[in-house]
Amino acid sequence: MIDPTNTVSSLELVTKIDALYSGALGHILTLVTIIVGFVGVFVPVFLYVFQNRLAKTEEVKMELRISQAVENALARLKEDFDDYQKKNDEKMEHALARLVKFQKAEAGRSFAATLHLQANNQALSEDYCLAAVSYLEAAGKYLLGGDYYNLLRVLIELDKKILPKLTKHDFESDRIEERFKAITLLLEEHNEKNMFREWIDSFHTNVPIALKREPKDEVEK
Repeated sequence: MIDPTNTVSSLELVTKIDALYSGALGHILTLVTIIVGFVGVFVPVFLYVFQNRLAKTEEVKMELRISQAVENALARLKEDFDDYQKKNDEKMEHALARLVKFQKAEAGRSFAATLHLQANNQALSEDYCLAAVSYLEAAGKYLLGGDYYNLLRVLIELDKKILPKLTKHDFESDRIEERFKAITLLLEEHNEKNMFREWIDSFHTNVPIALKREPKDEVEK
């Protein structure tokens, strides 16, 4: 025969166990709900924050790359500009040097033409000593100025008309011997293709003769 007291105790025990499991399951479901809710809310927020940080990091890297590219481009531009300016400066220097040289040559040729005309007049006046000085100065300036046509005209006058008229007394003034040596040296320095050989040889031969030539009036005495 079953004891009613024991039956009641078993039912109470079952009820308590059921209530215990039901409460635990409820707690578990609540916990799971909380976790799911946390994951559903905070994980997207975390991903958003992480993506923003990642995007900012990439943005910083991109800015650094752009900044570096700009700096490199500016450096190359500056280098190209410096090279261009240097080449232009060199061209300007060469152009100015040529201009200065041309102007000096022009001034020299103009002065030589004046001396040439003066020498012609002095020769007509039979003032051979002063004519020699003027012709020699004109010859040097024509030579340095590149006016070979008028230079040859002067050399012919010196060789054919002036030098045969000079005497040893003429060489005592105006440094005529020194001037003949100077023009002879210049002719030798510019004697391409023996252009001036005739007059170089003539001056080497005839200047020493003129240095010993007595004045005509002294010879007659």
